[in-house]
Amino acid sequence: MVRVITLETFLKKNPEYLKNIYLKMDTQGYEMEILLGAEKIINKITAIQAEVALIHTYENEADWLDFVSWLRTKKFELATAVCNSAIGPQVREFDFVFVRK
Repeated sequence: MVRVITLETFLKKNPEYLKNIYLKMDTQGYEMEILLGAEKIINKITAIQAEVALIHTYENEADWLDFVSWLRTKKFELATAVCNSAIGPQVREFDFVFVRK
């Protein structure tokens, strides 16, 4: 059993982390839910790193194009994409880094 709280709730309880936030996520397909839980404070985040799958592994995992598009609506641009998993010649996952415009 794991207690889950939103990033917004965590930052309200720990305001010392509100300056220059670099959010790194590797949460097995749960990245979009984390961002949705941070929507009210996403403008305080400077950069986001997320492991994003091109080939879905997890149930209800966001599509990578939807993930990138959603972040662009929040004023983030893709800065870096590094393959971190492949099946033969096919890329399975990327580590994406987004920075605020």
